[in-house]
Amino acid sequence: MAPELTPNSITRMLSGSCNLDDFHPIVQVNAVKSCAGAGSEKHKLLVSDGTYFTTVLSVGNSIHQMITDGTVTRFTIVKVERSSTTTANNRNLLLFLDISVVTQHTEKIGNPVRMDESNMPAPTTTSTATVPYSSNLPNTGGLAGAAPGGAPGTIFPISSLNPYQNKWTIRAR
Repeated sequence: MAPELTPNSITRMLSGSCNLDDFHPIVQVNAVKSCAGAGSEKHKLLVSDGTYFTTVLSVGNSIHQMITDGTVTRFTIVKVERSSTTTANNRNLLLFLDISVVTQHTEKIGNPVRMDESNMPAPTTTSTATVPYSSNLPNTGGLAGAAPGGAPGTIFPISSLNPYQNKWTIRAR
């Protein structure tokens, strides 16, 4: 019997319709590819929820270790513990920061189709973990209050920043 994957989890994570801090879907890794990153080796994973599949960049050291020691291979069922989304070139990108292995499987589950422009959710400019913007905060203009991929004045918590979002400034009082 095939393990149960979280239905439509790829769509939910990419569209921002769920809080990624509280959403821990179970997905299948259909392929693993190594790619050179800035300063360290990164891995691209082709993940599926049984309905859709998409490419995910894994950026956690624990994920790298699981891939290099053979714990995460093709058709492995994993639980996404921490993830993030970012927008680049008008495309939503999914980043896995931490995963845990549920089980090894021997074949692809379902008949997933690629998330393309016709079924891809529109890119969102705000994160699901944003802090509500208060109009009584001073707006300094320019990039001083700029958040990752957002407009000046949009405020994000520091924990939601990642090194792949290149236009951010940390400000504190």
